[in-house]
Amino acid sequence: MWWRLRLLDRQLPRQRDRLRETDAHLDSRDAHRLRRHASTSHPSRRYSSDLRRTARTAEVIGERLGVEPVLGRRLREKSYGEAGGRPQDWLARRFVPPPAVGERLEHDEGIPGAETKGAMARRVYAAMDSILESRCAHQIVVTHGGALTFVIAAWIRMPLEAAGYVDFRG
Repeated sequence: MWWRLRLLDRQLPRQRDRLRETDAHLDSRDAHRLRRHASTSHPSRRYSSDLRRTARTAEVIGERLGVEPVLGRRLREKSYGEAGGRPQDWLARRFVPPPAVGERLEHDEGIPGAETKGAMARRVYAAMDSILESRCAHQIVVTHGGALTFVIAAWIRMPLEAAGYVDFRG
């Protein structure tokens, strides 16, 4: 195949606890591992959510690889509407979990203005369609945990209708 996709859940695993707004660095082993997989002898593109922390992580990765970012809204995390910026307990008191069986993608989680899981999935799938059309050797996707599930689902060509039960965040 002419493309190869490396997925990063916002940060490399060893950096997950260390990355902060003021401490966004990759150590030399992480940078070396990325360089080995996305060699500069093969064209690479880096795609990222345009939200601050993820964009900053993508910027750090790009500095190590010499690749400029392609930032976009379609790789953002799910919007929680009125819950945005509020404490987690505010969301927890109002959140209506999806049913164990049945329609989960279009389920209303009870938060005014919140994006459905299906709306996020369609948005991320559209981003991945564009990314996978790229003819460069390596695509590096830097995104958020919830969006990562649909990055992987789109990458493996899982039908969108079947994605209501998947969660690749581990």
